[in-house]
Amino acid sequence: MARSVAFSSSISTMPSSSAAAAAAALEAVQVLVTSLADESPVARDAALAALREIAPMNPLLVLDCCATVSRGGRRRFGNIAGVFLVMASAVKALDRSDAEREFLRKLAKIATAEIVSSKELNVDWQRAAASLLVAIGSHDPDLMMEELFLYFAGPTSALPAMLQILADFASAEAFRCWCQAAWQYIGDAPSELPFDTDVMSFMNSVFELLLKVWTGSRDLKVRLSSVEALGEMVGLVTRSQLKSALPRIIPTMLDLCRKDQEIAFVASHSLHNLLNASLLSESGPPLLDFEELTVVLITLLPLASANTSKFEHSYVSKGLKLIVVMASNCYLSGHPAELAVEFLLVLWPFILKLIIPKKYTGAVATICKCITELCRHKLSQTNPLYTEFNASNEIPNPEDLFARLLVLLHNPLARGQLATHILMVMCYLGQLFPRNLSLFLQDEVPKMKAYIGDPEDLKQDSTYQETWDDMIINFLAESLDVVNDSEWVISLGDAFARQYDLYATCDGHSALLHRCLGMLLQKVDDRIYVREKIDWMCAHSSMSIPINRLGLAQGIGLVAASHLDTVLEKLKNILENAGQSALQRFLSLFSLGAKVEDVDDTYAALALMYGYAARYAPSTVIEARINALVSLALSACTTLVSIEPRLPMETRNRVMKATLGFFALPTEPSNIVESLITNLIILLGAILLTSGEDGRSRAEQLLHILRQLDPYVSSSAEHQRRRGCAAVNEVLVKFRNLCSGGFGVLGSYPTFTLNKQIDQAAPRSLSTAFVLPTRDSLSLGERIMAYLPRCADTDAEVRKVAIQILALFFNIALSLPKKKASVNDIDLESSYSALSSLEDIVSIIRREASIDQAEVFHRVVSSLCVLLSKDELVVLLHSCTLAACDKVKQSSDGSIQAIIMFIIRRGKELREADVLRATQSLLSSAVSLTNKESRREVLNAISCLAENTNHTIVFNEVLFVAGRDICTKDIARIRGGWAIQDVFHAFSQHKVLAILFLEYILSILHKEPVATNDSEKGEITSESSADDCILQATMFALNAFLRGGGKIGKQAVEQSYPSVLSALILKLGSLHGLAELGRNELLRSLLIAFQSFCDCVGDIEMGKILARDGEQTEKEKWIDLVQEVACSSSVKRPKEVLPTCSILSKALNKNQRAEREAAAAALSEYIRHSEKEPILLDQMVLELCQHVSDDSPTVRSLCLRGLVQIPKSCIPKYIQQVLGVILALLEDTKESVQLTAVQCLLTVLNVSEQDAIDPVLINLLVRLRNLQVSMNTKMRSNAFAAYGALSAYGVGSQQFLEQIHATLPRLILHLHDDDLSVRLACRNTFQLLAPLMEVDGLSSLLSKKYFTSDRRSDYEDFIRDLTRQLCRLSPARVDSYLESAIQAFDAPWPVIKANAVCLVSCMLSFLDDQRFLAPYFSQVFAILVGRLSQSPDAVVRAASSSALGLLIKRSNVVKTLTPKFDRADSSQNSQHGDTHTKTSSEPQQETIDMPNDTQREQ
Repeated sequence: MARSVAFSSSISTMPSSSAAAAAAALEAVQVLVTSLADESPVARDAALAALREIAPMNPLLVLDCCATVSRGGRRRFGNIAGVFLVMASAVKALDRSDAEREFLRKLAKIATAEIVSSKELNVDWQRAAASLLVAIGSHDPDLMMEELFLYFAGPTSALPAMLQILADFASAEAFRCWCQAAWQYIGDAPSELPFDTDVMSFMNSVFELLLKVWTGSRDLKVRLSSVEALGEMVGLVTRSQLKSALPRIIPTMLDLCRKDQEIAFVASHSLHNLLNASLLSESGPPLLDFEELTVVLITLLPLASANTSKFEHSYVSKGLKLIVVMASNCYLSGHPAELAVEFLLVLWPFILKLIIPKKYTGAVATICKCITELCRHKLSQTNPLYTEFNASNEIPNPEDLFARLLVLLHNPLARGQLATHILMVMCYLGQLFPRNLSLFLQDEVPKMKAYIGDPEDLKQDSTYQETWDDMIINFLAESLDVVNDSEWVISLGDAFARQYDLYATCDGHSALLHRCLGMLLQKVDDRIYVREKIDWMCAHSSMSIPINRLGLAQGIGLVAASHLDTVLEKLKNILENAGQSALQRFLSLFSLGAKVEDVDDTYAALALMYGYAARYAPSTVIEARINALVSLALSACTTLVSIEPRLPMETRNRVMKATLGFFALPTEPSNIVESLITNLIILLGAILLTSGEDGRSRAEQLLHILRQLDPYVSSSAEHQRRRGCAAVNEVLVKFRNLCSGGFGVLGSYPTFTLNKQIDQAAPRSLSTAFVLPTRDSLSLGERIMAYLPRCADTDAEVRKVAIQILALFFNIALSLPKKKASVNDIDLESSYSALSSLEDIVSIIRREASIDQAEVFHRVVSSLCVLLSKDELVVLLHSCTLAACDKVKQSSDGSIQAIIMFIIRRGKELREADVLRATQSLLSSAVSLTNKESRREVLNAISCLAENTNHTIVFNEVLFVAGRDICTKDIARIRGGWAIQDVFHAFSQHKVLAILFLEYILSILHKEPVATNDSEKGEITSESSADDCILQATMFALNAFLRGGGKIGKQAVEQSYPSVLSALILKLGSLHGLAELGRNELLRSLLIAFQSFCDCVGDIEMGKILARDGEQTEKEKWIDLVQEVACSSSVKRPKEVLPTCSILSKALNKNQRAEREAAAAALSEYIRHSEKEPILLDQMVLELCQHVSDDSPTVRSLCLRGLVQIPKSCIPKYIQQVLGVILALLEDTKESVQLTAVQCLLTVLNVSEQDAIDPVLINLLVRLRNLQVSMNTKMRSNAFAAYGALSAYGVGSQQFLEQIHATLPRLILHLHDDDLSVRLACRNTFQLLAPLMEVDGLSSLLSKKYFTSDRRSDYEDFIRDLTRQLCRLSPARVDSYLESAIQAFDAPWPVIKANAVCLVSCMLSFLDDQRFLAPYFSQVFAILVGRLSQSPDAVVRAASSSALGLLIKRSNVVKTLTPKFDRADSSQNSQHGDTHTKTSSEPQQETIDMPNDTQREQ
């Protein structure tokens, strides 16, 4: 702040006190002048008004201060108009003795210098300058006219302002001069005024120079160098400048791109940088629309299509890159797509060349996307695409494209949605293919797209890849059928053959290619062509790679469907060339191991090919050739596994897997098929015999063979089950013979007929000491469960063999050793007795065919209950899923009944882990079964398991599976319904389990933690998604229980009503806390369960409450919801209030904050309905009083609210306790609790007697005073309201009167609070306290209109009248009022600061006692000048200016200051005109020289 020292001499001659006051007044005037430049119009207007009030008191002082700040003009001082207005007022107030011509001339020079130095027309400040000149003219008209005519001589922008000054002056002479000046202005003044330009930085200057000057040079080298430099700079300049430069720089670059190739290369490089900066910047969206790129593309595409020898990249590769960039920037979608496609036409059809080459495989998805967009937008309008395609010889033919795209479909989850884009391209390119195929594509492609449309759903199916490959092969087969053109099919086959090199043999694409070519050869009649292509397939395969070997075998099998003889001939050749069997394998022992492996791979592949040939060949063809086909295969495989050296285990298993498919052969011709099945069983026996030298290895091989036979044993086809069971029986007989030490015939069981090679190998096997396997190696539990369903089969022969299998298993098992740890687990006597019973059953069913099946099955299961060891029983139960879901319903039902018998008889033996595994298996069965009756039986088994074992383990697992399903599946769309929901219903309808399951659910709800937002502690706790899933499942289970429990479930709910309601209320609180974090799904699930509870117990009103407000997530809303629920339940079921409150009272001690809050909310409502339960009421009051110190502010508030809601008839008994709690919580650390305490105080005061309030009255007043300065508007309004409400208890109390006067200044200040509720509360409180204040006339002020007005001017008028009354009638208290009001200068609210400034200034202006005035006057002056005048709030600055004006007028000290204007400075300022060129030190130096002149004047 520039401060003049022109008055230092006059101030120094005053007494010290007067000098201090004068100095303060001078500083105040300077502050007011400075405030004229305030950014706020309100503050500027207040300063202007104050200075205009002060100006008549000492105009020279005001003029001096204004002249000081006017140095430098309007560019240094923002509001020069205000300065001129103040100076005009001061000039008008000058005495004639002070209005010297030279002095006035200097003032005029200040105004005119500003006017003529401006190139702008600004009405405000020019009118203010004019008013100053007019004021000068009022003292000396000639002086003003002289100044004006100096600027009429030539053209100048100041002429309008000068004419306006003359018009304002409005004298006859001035009018004549104005006319002369007007004529001169018409001839000389310019029509438009120029504008200044900003100076640019160095970088931007260089950019503009290059762009605007050098790029337009005639010299080509200069232009090229400039463009090259600009290309490097485009990323350095601002985006706004770059955007403005684009219309000029792009044509320049494109023009150079049309030159020779060397120049075009440089220009295109710069253009590349430019497009990168414009399109791919991370700091904003693209700067170019596609329409603006049109000219760029028109220029670049012909250049890109020029394929010269100088450039390595052809037109196609450049075009592709361009398209990829366009696609990545979304130019192929939305509004610009139409224009984009116009340019894609240039690349058609060459873009198709990129589909075939191997190196472009990774870009096929993008290429297909571009082709799709091109066809989508243009195909319906014209048809130039296919014409150009047919005219080009360089583009791949349609057959190559079809073959390539079909094989690339292999991976449905490939990145970039490759399969989807390929299908769309095939559909759009349909016109390239035969017409029938084009129509077929239109129908089939949408179906295939639908299957792969949801990748996440696809991943849930473990067989999706196999299914998808089958769909592709079927798609190809149907395509070939609809084409029905042998030439096109042959051409497509050649295309498939050419593309083998495009795929690695270890890749699934190569395997699919085998199958595609095989399917195509199936449709070809040319045998020679087929033979060539089979040779080609074998030559391009790798039999050592499993996936390729499988694909080749499947392809060969597909060929066999039409060309079985050709295939058999090829397989025979492969077999002959495999190394001449035994000789080749024997010689391989003396060579590298890899060769042996090659021979093994060849045999394995051969077996697969035979198998698939048999699978795909039609039955009519197989009948004539089945001996040649299957017998050859079995002979080869039997020889392969029997000769020395023995095959590795892996190879034997592959051979077995390849030949087992013959079990699926049809039943006819029976004589041939049965012979083949017998040979197949011989092969299995050979594999078992050659599997190892010890019992353990052969037991392992036995289990492997049996598991491979399981699909046939459990087949839906009766003949396959019969064959499978017979094979199992024969293999077990062979194994029992091995364990008994020989190969002899056992009883009436069939024996094996082995070939010569096997018989020769047998003695060597027997000569080796045979170590018996253990019983555990037989996996009896698993095996028994695998064959148990067959004991209840619909086919009598199957049932008979199955029972024999079980008897044979235990016959072997009892002869084998067992682990020491489980020896005592088996009662041998009981076991032999049970085995004997089982063998009796076998004998009976052999003799009698009409025996009761149910009785036989029951006896079999009873025997098994004894024969199975504990561990075997556990494994059996764990393996029950397949048996329970058997394809034969009768077998499935029998298996489930057996499981129930096992559980009932031996369930007590199961450990917790065993129960868990059994539960998992049964649940898996329930999920797999869609038949309602079968599922119901499984549910009975699960209930039986829960009833007879540890029900908690069962419930836990059911809930876990439910949670997993809810979080990973769409349970509403599960086929056959969600099985776990049926389990819940089964539990809820079970007489024993219903109450147990309900208690279990409630225990989970009580103990399960949920994520809450503990904002009061400043931390956020969260739980894992797994916990969320369990909680979801729990609430779903409760809902299922309430909805589907029937009479039994409803009785359980009625019996546990308080527990259920309490659990729901508590969880409602915790889940609303979770919903505050944005996670609402758990809350919705709970609300569904809560609604079900309302329906179950018949509480319609509670249901309506939940439906209306259940999903409110704000804490206050859900707390209100809990209270309404509690109110509804207390009205509907008053007898349940006592037990419910007992549970909720205990919940106040829970660790989880949200549940404590919910409990407190409910209790605060229940207490209203406890009038008839005095014991309960005493207990609740005690609990609530104890928890008002809870660490949750919400709990503290709710406990207090509950205490306040004690029934009116009972409140007197507890009033002292309630008031004590309120008094304590008024000082709570949380404002929300304090607010509740104030609100509750207002409620309690309505029912409190005088004797109850008297002991705590003063303490309440003190605490309320502290809350009246809260930042919370509700707190302030309620604190003031409560203060007024206490006036009814303070009549006649001197202490209360003192408290009133102590609060009065604050009450006055908040009468004009920013918040309306605070203003209304203060007005009401003021009216209540006024009669007690003993101030005459106060009530009349409160009845005037301005007391209730919200306008600030009315409030200031009220303050003036009120302070006049207070200073007149209560001068002794003004001192304390002033102290309080001055403290409010530090209030956090700007409006309260402004109110305090107004109140203090008014009191000082009306105070006549100088003893009080002097100390406060200097203090307030210092605060106003030093701090409040610099306040960031405009209302405070405005109030400070008004107060300074008022106090300066009140002090009259400015009248004693007689300054003298600095003539030298003014003269120099007027001569230079543009005053802002002076430095800040010059005026200070000139001012310092003024005291001597001033002193001489004095």
